[in-house]
Amino acid sequence: MKNFIFIWLMLSVCTLKAQTGKLLYIKLDEWAKDERFDKLQITIPFYLVQNDTIETLDFESMRESKKIRIIKPEGHASYAYGYLFFNGIPNAENPGHVNILMVDIAERDPKLYIDRNNNYDFTDDGAPRHVPMPFNRKESVLIELGRSDNPEAKVAIRLSRMDFSTKYSYKNLLNEYYEIYNNGRTFVGIEYCFREQRYQTRCGWVKMADDSFRIALQDDNGNGLYNEVGIDKLITANYNDTVFESKDELRSMVMGEAATEKRFEKNGKLFQIIQVDPAGTYITLEEIADSLQGTRIAVGKKVPNCAFIDWEGKKYKLKQFRKHNVYIYYTGPAAKGFTQDTATLRTIAEEFNECVKVIGFIDVNKSYELKIFGGYSNLNWIAAYKNKYVTRDLQIRGIPSGLWLGKRRKVKAYNVTPTQLLEELRKKSVGKSR
Repeated sequence: MKNFIFIWLMLSVCTLKAQTGKLLYIKLDEWAKDERFDKLQITIPFYLVQNDTIETLDFESMRESKKIRIIKPEGHASYAYGYLFFNGIPNAENPGHVNILMVDIAERDPKLYIDRNNNYDFTDDGAPRHVPMPFNRKESVLIELGRSDNPEAKVAIRLSRMDFSTKYSYKNLLNEYYEIYNNGRTFVGIEYCFREQRYQTRCGWVKMADDSFRIALQDDNGNGLYNEVGIDKLITANYNDTVFESKDELRSMVMGEAATEKRFEKNGKLFQIIQVDPAGTYITLEEIADSLQGTRIAVGKKVPNCAFIDWEGKKYKLKQFRKHNVYIYYTGPAAKGFTQDTATLRTIAEEFNECVKVIGFIDVNKSYELKIFGGYSNLNWIAAYKNKYVTRDLQIRGIPSGLWLGKRRKVKAYNVTPTQLLEELRKKSVGKSR
């Protein structure tokens, strides 16, 4: 009974803390695409097994290969071997790789054995995986690889057959390439190989009373761990986004050690990373007050004299507006409240043109999208291309995000929405008129 009461009290305290401190536990139980997933054309070559022997990788003759005898499952028409990159399982002969064996290569039901303990015995790793037949371009198979010291710490790899129906020259080039660097091995032919697409990002949903967005952890070095300082990344995305942009500094951050390096911003809210599961299965966050600016430029201090280009190609520098207040707003067509916010930017520029200059950095996928937006919007404010150097210098941390500068480029406030700024300017205007 005492133990029950103690557990109940602990749960009550944790619940209270979660409510008062706004702690958020996010389960990351899905694999997600990053911006590289559909772009990379990585080929996994296969070579025929000769007398129960395979050869280690020589990396295009950069090191000497070794012959290794394997234990293979019996009863198949043909055998071919290859390797998957994953450095979470020790492999003295092929560091950073996992041995794989394809059987019945040209038959109706080819299978793939994965040497999950890298002992070159393909009979002690569980059942094989069925893979698509050659020339079957519609189907694929998902392979998960877990670390030997933490099986839950995984990466996932999608294998699919390649489509050479309109790429005969490319097909011949690949066949020629692997024949040149076969080092005495017998290449099975590119049509019997696979395209590799890697999932190294685990995602989930942050659901709050007034907002929702997606969040992910990326294992940047592909070792199955998702919390390595200075290597792995946290990435945010809008609720409907299907791809996580790990190279975009407004959406991603590298894991840091200091408390200020564990903060990120999304939709005007500031969050602190409390805990990251090494296997990437969950993350705990806390919403914190925006007064904790961290490494941002302090209120009253000058921001750098940043240069940028607008949608018409005109060049600007912030010092051009030193006699005015400047409102800088980062947004984009996919950002929350984009239509309403840009309408409010127009109102600010119209009502307070003499004292406030409005600059909107617009996040678009293609440069022509900003030209279309500018051309059809009859803008009375500056719509500029998003610039990573400006983002870095101004310490902007998310989309949408606003920065209010006073005269001579001095910071007045971060995280000011267009609506908030308009209300504040109107209050001051009314006060002066009185």
